[in-house]
Amino acid sequence: MTSLRGKLELLWAEWQTLARHYTDDEVLVGEWFADIRDKHSQPHRCYHTTEHVYQMILNYREFYQELTYPRTVLFAIFFHNTVYDPKCPAAENTARSLEEFESCAQDLDLDSDLVRDVREMVGLTAHGHFTEVRIAGKKTFQRRNYRIESETEQTQRKSGSLRKNEQI
Repeated sequence: MTSLRGKLELLWAEWQTLARHYTDDEVLVGEWFADIRDKHSQPHRCYHTTEHVYQMILNYREFYQELTYPRTVLFAIFFHNTVYDPKCPAAENTARSLEEFESCAQDLDLDSDLVRDVREMVGLTAHGHFTEVRIAGKKTFQRRNYRIESETEQTQRKSGSLRKNEQI
């Protein structure tokens, strides 16, 4: 079993690799990672936690070679449900998470096509699961019953054993 420190190191490594494609500003890269980590670590979260992001990064690594647009997928993993208020509808949480992403996109000077594609992918998460995502006519990611969650999380969610604050 991977330690808390090991999980955070993996998340940090993936974020650094991604963000460094767009900026050399180490402070900015660190601030955005801390923001994402802190939001996913909020005590009211039951599901969209840092543990969930960690599990998704493991899935990402498993399917990386099959992805047409891996950076799009990685940004979507980090930013889906960064903003989560259990009293708000999913669509509102998604909209607020997209605002967070767009702020980051502006800081990192992401091109408009990438921003559009991440918005599309994050937007799909508001509607639950999807089996295939196509961006610019190309398959970006496909997995049967994929819900941006690991198979372990799917099993735990279905059985009701996913506990509040099971996060890193």
